Amino acid sequence: MPTYRVLIFLICSGLVSGSAYAQRRVARIDSLFQQLAREGHFNGGVLVAEKGRILYQRAFGYADLPTRTPTTLSSRFQLASIAKTFTSTAVLQLLEQNKIKLSDPLARYLPAFPYPTVTLRHLLSHTSGLPDLELYEPLVRQHPERLVTNQDIIPALRAWPRGLYFTPGTQWQYCNTNYILLALLVEKVSQQAFATYLQRHLFQPAGMRDTYLRMAGSPADARLVANHLLPTMYSTVPEPVETLHLQDSVRLWHLRFESRGLTGLYGPGQVVSTLQDLLRFDQALARGKLLRPRTIALAATPVKLNDSTTVVGGNTVDFGGPTSYGLGWVVRPDPVGGTIVGHDGYNRGIATMLYRNVGKGQTVIMYDNTEGEQFREKVAAVIALLNQRSGRPLTYKKSVARWYGDALRKQGPVRALVQFNTMRADTSHFYLAEDELNSLGYALLVNGSPSLALDAFQLNTVLFPLSFNVYDSYGDAFRYVNRRAEAIVMYQRALALNPNSEGTKHSLQLLQAPAP
Repeated sequence: MPTYRVLIFLICSGLVSGSAYAQRRVARIDSLFQQLAREGHFNGGVLVAEKGRILYQRAFGYADLPTRTPTTLSSRFQLASIAKTFTSTAVLQLLEQNKIKLSDPLARYLPAFPYPTVTLRHLLSHTSGLPDLELYEPLVRQHPERLVTNQDIIPALRAWPRGLYFTPGTQWQYCNTNYILLALLVEKVSQQAFATYLQRHLFQPAGMRDTYLRMAGSPADARLVANHLLPTMYSTVPEPVETLHLQDSVRLWHLRFESRGLTGLYGPGQVVSTLQDLLRFDQALARGKLLRPRTIALAATPVKLNDSTTVVGGNTVDFGGPTSYGLGWVVRPDPVGGTIVGHDGYNRGIATMLYRNVGKGQTVIMYDNTEGEQFREKVAAVIALLNQRSGRPLTYKKSVARWYGDALRKQGPVRALVQFNTMRADTSHFYLAEDELNSLGYALLVNGSPSLALDAFQLNTVLFPLSFNVYDSYGDAFRYVNRRAEAIVMYQRALALNPNSEGTKHSLQLLQAPAP
């Protein structure tokens, strides 16, 4: 065979082999998600790309469960904390323009900011020591209808009685407040509204036509998926967050706080996008359209604390090994493929992920608008299939506590107990957790079913008789319904098991104090 024919044969053979390899991976990824969707374990969208080329993309389930509106590839979704990567990119663009320095104190730009030792690097890397969303709880409790905005943050920090949680740079603690402040910084330095800045300097250059900053009062978006969640520990069917927080603003106040009261805040969240637009962002970064390569490398460098130690394992994202944090990005060195960077996001009723293996040019983008049970494990499974590895098998079991709670409310304690024992014995399909049964008791207690709550707490003491916490919680329930004698007995038993529980001691002292 002539040499050129051999060469053509080898090239064609390689193309066929590569194509078959890609098809096998795609088929396995599709099989995984088809099964997950069929069994009710995935509701959202997924996109997998390699070197900028889409290998797999598909939407599953419903954009809105009550109306059975299907999710599509053009559906938009809230990115939750993936938005921090956009805020970081905006700040780093200002750095490249020599308008700021990472070592600058934030107070140089926002003079009313009360902590002069907090720098821009501290904010980007979550090493500032600032309080998180608990900062706004006093304000929202006092004014339940109040919509918190970025303009509230500095007055709230100035009124905050506890100060910094730690000296800046000495610890790592994930904190949304950091990125609210960074959004204000971008506005101050650029002299543009944050939404305008993102549109002009990130979304448009990256070709992201379906991406925008969604604020409270924004026009309705028919393509935006609804966020769904299980509102209480006895719920078994996800419900739209937007309707849930209107049902009971007293008992579900924290849901209202997070799903409505904080929608005026931008910087750590509020960006809406699509699967393909996020890939465009990924590719714009890879091709240097938004930042210079050295700046991107800086953002992907694990942060070091003041004592020169690198933050390891201090975040919640599982990229297949110990992770750190850079400047707006979760980072993990990959021993065989360079650096892995990305970010996950979680808001009430939605889970999101942007995963980028820089060395291999692989991108995985996912969201699930029903809170995403075992969401990170699903991402890890996709990555394993993408690289022809056998990942950990995904196993799904239902919560005995949750379904027992559902039965308690609908069928009463006798039938619920029978169902509980049946589910508990079926270990291949159900799991039982002490803390979940405890949470069920509190959920029933504060939502108008105290007698059923007592049933749940009592059952927990029978199942976990050596846990001081179940007796402490049972005591709380008795105190809630003003059964002082039984509450005292439970608190005493809790202290017998854990004499160092200061909370239990305080509760017992309150009950044993003489009446005024």
